[in-house]
Amino acid sequence: MELDPRLHFVVVTGIVVKREMDAAGQPAAPRFLIAKRAPTEKAFPNKWTVPGGKFVRTEYEGLPKRPYVAGQKPASDGGAPQWYNLVEWVLRREVREEVNVEIAAPQYLTDLVFIRPDGYPVVTLSFWAMYQSGDAKPGKDLTEVAWVTAEEAKTYYLIEGIAEEIAEVAHLLPLTNNQLLITNDQFSRQSQHDPSESGAGDGRADPAHCARTAARRLL
Repeated sequence: MELDPRLHFVVVTGIVVKREMDAAGQPAAPRFLIAKRAPTEKAFPNKWTVPGGKFVRTEYEGLPKRPYVAGQKPASDGGAPQWYNLVEWVLRREVREEVNVEIAAPQYLTDLVFIRPDGYPVVTLSFWAMYQSGDAKPGKDLTEVAWVTAEEAKTYYLIEGIAEEIAEVAHLLPLTNNQLLITNDQFSRQSQHDPSESGAGDGRADPAHCARTAARRLL
């Protein structure tokens, strides 16, 4: 049976960042949480990745729906049921289930589409978020977890593109940090006043830097 080309799986992933102090009391290099997929996985068995998972209707349809708005039909009267902010809900749920940690507000990084070995296309939405709490450990579809630096990540058998995404997040983080764990909301407020984002200095804007800036402001 030929697959309907309009149908896709939707997956959301999260690069979890932890910042700690070194022995001298200075901010250490940020570490990123990666996990090894089980050998039974259909896509990328035994490869290292970041936590995340699929949108599954039966998991979210019990959540409160979009509030009734005057002039619009509620779902019970034939209107389409709607749920807001599901991406963040799914991401937090998957990170909790897969690696047992809680995260701060997620920030958009990038997106991609790939085709699974069984022919299904997958839309992947990639986010990053600061670690908040929890003792990282692998869930049922994973076999190992590790906190690694951006450089160390390159030595792992990662799904293609993950090491580059981790490096991109490392670039987005402040170079200095007097707080042990800076939250995403605080980082967003700081970035709004960063003069380097305007291309000040030589009057020219770096396209790659502009792309990074736009990405982190999407949420």
